[in-house]
Amino acid sequence: MVRDPAGRDLKTLKAVQPVPGSDVRLTIDEDIQYAAEHVLQKTVRTFHAKGATAVVMDPRTGEIYALASVPLVDAKTYGKSGYATRERAITDAYEPGSIFKAVTISGALSEGWSSHPRDSHCRRASRSAAVPFTRQSHAAPHP
Repeated sequence: MVRDPAGRDLKTLKAVQPVPGSDVRLTIDEDIQYAAEHVLQKTVRTFHAKGATAVVMDPRTGEIYALASVPLVDAKTYGKSGYATRERAITDAYEPGSIFKAVTISGALSEGWSSHPRDSHCRRASRSAAVPFTRQSHAAPHP
């Protein structure tokens, strides 16, 4: 469907009839959700952070057990501009950073490119088999 800036239909490019799909099941666990929010609130207070986000997921099934952001999103301001007006775990993009090194090392171990995780020690510039790793530098040390 092509629409003008006012949202009026201008042209139908291709119409596809709907087909029955699969059921959707909510997998949020009340206890895990509460614990995630509690830990995030405590962490933000302890480190005087602007906010924090957590996603607790079963990597085998993709089930999301908790999805939390602090400060909590107020339903009255959801979607407006500002830090606490969106669910950042869903809306914001994140660079993989240091955590991606673990994914790379796991792949190297799985493929037999390295026989031991210690071969993948990530200092300034290290190598595990043919896979180089570079240390990320931070302007200030983390508290």
